[in-house]
Amino acid sequence: MPQPQGLDTEVTLPNLNSADLPIELVNVVLIVKSKVVLSEEETFHATAVFLAYLQEMQPTLWNKLRKAGNPLAGSAPSSKAGPKDPGLDPKSFTSLILHQQHHSALTADWLTRYRRVWKPCHLNAWLDAPAGRKPSGNLDYESAWALTREILRDHTSNSFAALAGWSYTPTGAEIALWDQMELEGRLKRKGYRPMGRPENRPVPPGEHGNPRRS
Repeated sequence: MPQPQGLDTEVTLPNLNSADLPIELVNVVLIVKSKVVLSEEETFHATAVFLAYLQEMQPTLWNKLRKAGNPLAGSAPSSKAGPKDPGLDPKSFTSLILHQQHHSALTADWLTRYRRVWKPCHLNAWLDAPAGRKPSGNLDYESAWALTREILRDHTSNSFAALAGWSYTPTGAEIALWDQMELEGRLKRKGYRPMGRPENRPVPPGEHGNPRRS
């Protein structure tokens, strides 16, 4: 892995699938690994998160990075993985997005299906905890993604509607009705104006409509 300019060491993180890692750290690692070029905002955010983590775990390296002109220039953090564990599935990034941007929808679906919620550890709480008593999430990231993936296979779930940008969560009967109308060609009839599907309705900026159940 390329090293930060002027440093004689590399930024190495534990296995990304560990429930001990803050969700914000896993999130930025996946972003850095998935993009060739980061925006200025992404670079600033990633640098802040990495430095906060390293200040606790590798203070000597943190001092070197802090004094560098551009701590993460030309570098991407590497992560340890065992021979049978190639690292975190990049698709699990979806569950991170849901947790951070559509938390209410994801929580509602987890409670409905699993009678529990996913509680990853967060950076602020992790930084505030003393050494040796760092908080941990209740599930590793691969397990959380596996359970979230099952939820997303249900197109009547709140999480699926949130990711699709729908204005509300349709019921299974509603979806079946739309499919039937389309199959029968009713949508092509002149002058026929059915109620729009949720993906075609505008969503207020920054909002995801409350689920509607009949």
